[in-house]
Amino acid sequence: LFLSVLSFLGHWMFGPDRPAQYGTFVASAYTLTRFFVGDFSNSDKPPGAFYFIFILFYTTVAFIMMVSFLLAIVVDAYSLAVASIQDDDSEMDVVSDIWDTFKTVYYIVVRKWPGA
Repeated sequence: LFLSVLSFLGHWMFGPDRPAQYGTFVASAYTLTRFFVGDFSNSDKPPGAFYFIFILFYTTVAFIMMVSFLLAIVVDAYSLAVASIQDDDSEMDVVSDIWDTFKTVYYIVVRKWPGA
């Protein structure tokens, strides 16, 4: 949806000035797809203010979308890890873990645990 709306805007606004890049809707979508992967090859003519704003808007929104996808993946993995730790009965806080370690050493040394 995002690509199709901005492809239409690119074709409508820059089609007459840059027919090789925005002459048709398909050429406009192809140009924006190339921008998405970082291919910003332009002609020798310097871009106008609207063209610069258009490219800046496109790259900003594409960056925000990609960061949100990455964040969704990281947050999902984090929530799965937290859920598995909460379900684990052996996982306790630091103080309880240290106390349990000392208690186990006491049982091994003093009471000769798990031997006879």
